[in-house]
Amino acid sequence: MKKLSNTATPEILINIKRNMHHMSPAMNKLAKYILEDYKKLDGIQIHQLAKESGVSEATITRFVKEIGFQNYQAFVLQMAKVNTRKEQSALSYGSIQEDDDVSTICNKVFSMNIQTITDTLSILDTDKIVHAVEAIADARRIMIFAQGRSQVTAKSLRQRLSRLGLSPCLYTDAHDGAIASSLAEKEDVVIGISTYGRSRMVVANMERARKKGAVTIAVTSYDNTPLEQFADVVLKTVNNENLNFGYEPSCATVTQMIMLDCLYILLYLKDKEMSDKYINTSIEAVEEEKM
Repeated sequence: MKKLSNTATPEILINIKRNMHHMSPAMNKLAKYILEDYKKLDGIQIHQLAKESGVSEATITRFVKEIGFQNYQAFVLQMAKVNTRKEQSALSYGSIQEDDDVSTICNKVFSMNIQTITDTLSILDTDKIVHAVEAIADARRIMIFAQGRSQVTAKSLRQRLSRLGLSPCLYTDAHDGAIASSLAEKEDVVIGISTYGRSRMVVANMERARKKGAVTIAVTSYDNTPLEQFADVVLKTVNNENLNFGYEPSCATVTQMIMLDCLYILLYLKDKEMSDKYINTSIEAVEEEKM
């Protein structure tokens, strides 16, 4: 069985995936064509790509500018560099078949999650993580907003920060969140977690809190999202999930939790002596709850 190579996905392909959610239908069609087999672009002329992908040359021109290139030539030159890199595993949730055995299914699930972690590490902005750490360490209050599956990430972060004695509050209800964000102040830090960056409740509360002067931190997996507009710091992971095949993969949740674990460790190390005191006290309390 084909195994994961552990080679990070080229940044240009990550960039395409992270921008697909807000592209026009025609550009989205082109993006999917490229991602299916990017080796098809080796030496291809723009008119050939238009014909083979089923989109216009104008769409291709808009597409390459959308992902940060001045023109088509610059785009294909970068893609040529991608084609020389080590081939990655094609295993994914989307490749799961009904007749796959348990071992094959597990390999595909693990492979996609490992690939997403590897890709996230390759594009991780450590300066922004440091910025977030400094803001949280100096905060009077910490508020976390999340809904849906992002609550898993949010609850993990809340527990991590609580172990350090920081006592963050998590809001998943729209009304509770509105009240909390309306009372935010300059000394507060507000963290909004939304994989696609479009959760109405999370975005609205980030906007409200920022207007009140709070430092806002966004945790998301896509570019150019509504959530980013109201964030002082944006912490991004990669999301390699394909949501067209009927499953709900955990890749984004896993990578966000790991990235926020980095933040947790950095906070712990800022004052290790005090952190150890809080953690040891909490360990003792948790042990009392065990049989």
